[in-house]
Amino acid sequence: MVSEQMNKNVFFIIALFFLALNCVNAQGTIRSSNYKKSSVVWLDHTAFILEHKKETIKELYRDINRSFYITENGEYDVEEVEKMTLDEEGLLYWGQQSKYLNQIDNSMLSIVGPYICFQVDYYAEGGAHPSYGTVYHTYNMKTDTSIRMQDLFSEQDLLNALQKSELIQSYLIEKKPSVSLEALFDNLDGECDFYFTMGILENFAFHHIKGNQVEVRIGVSYGCEVMRGNFEQIALSLPIPKALKKALKRAEKKGTLMRDLN
Repeated sequence: MVSEQMNKNVFFIIALFFLALNCVNAQGTIRSSNYKKSSVVWLDHTAFILEHKKETIKELYRDINRSFYITENGEYDVEEVEKMTLDEEGLLYWGQQSKYLNQIDNSMLSIVGPYICFQVDYYAEGGAHPSYGTVYHTYNMKTDTSIRMQDLFSEQDLLNALQKSELIQSYLIEKKPSVSLEALFDNLDGECDFYFTMGILENFAFHHIKGNQVEVRIGVSYGCEVMRGNFEQIALSLPIPKALKKALKRAEKKGTLMRDLN
């Protein structure tokens, strides 16, 4: 037992050392949250999942800021190109190539038990016009998959809360109550403004607790490129399911709900 604990401690020390090497230029302090035999460790620009039993480290996200060129021979970082433009021929060739930019900024939104929610802001240049936007993502440490709200909450509670949303009401095709989540989304048309599908029920975060209700924020992105960058939150107040009560209380105490992390 002592030997097993020592091995776990050694793994955690090595894991933290690995994280430190990857976070030399990071701002802010390293934070962590544990769930059974797993931990999520994050700071301003990166996050990792530590599996203590398996002694593995998985990168959850990392910020990207990359400038590069694409040619018929492949991709070249700006640093590589600078070394190939020391003569007139190189300057002429690379001056005719298109330069691309890819930026991704991540931020933690909430952690409740095994459920991790984070935000991705992206910006890209290189085509006819820049592309940019915001997306919420979820990750389940138990299953190594995303999380669906309908797997955590009653579908009827979700349906009732969604139909109270002013944003949802404003994009209904027919102004009538829906009998199911599928029927509701079939009756939504966000046009270019917003992309409404059942998939947005995987793009959410736990915001705060009030009494026996939890406020959940769904992130909805734009519907077509002409409205790129468009983003809105749908705030839903939902009854706390019995299976989530302890995890939500712990998250509130630890300060890992969206209201506390942002």
